[in-house]
Amino acid sequence: SWLGPDGKETTDEAWTTGEVRCLGMRLAGDQIGEDDERGRPVAGDTLLVLMNAHPAPVAFHLPGHPDGQRWELVLDTAR
Repeated sequence: SWLGPDGKETTDEAWTTGEVRCLGMRLAGDQIGEDDERGRPVAGDTLLVLMNAHPAPVAFHLPGHPDGQRWELVLDTAR
């Protein structure tokens, strides 16, 4: 899913109202929709990629996820 800096899914209107300079992409590991060779659902980690092409810093609100899970920073190109 595509996300805005507010952490909510990007609407069709948001894509067409001008330049989109800040966005997030969530690849949900629990939404793969395939089964393995034994018929068990395939699941993996969820990856969240946040991108900012705006000349100034932008605060992103992280989307929620199930209790007991948290986001882990893997790479920060601003550092």
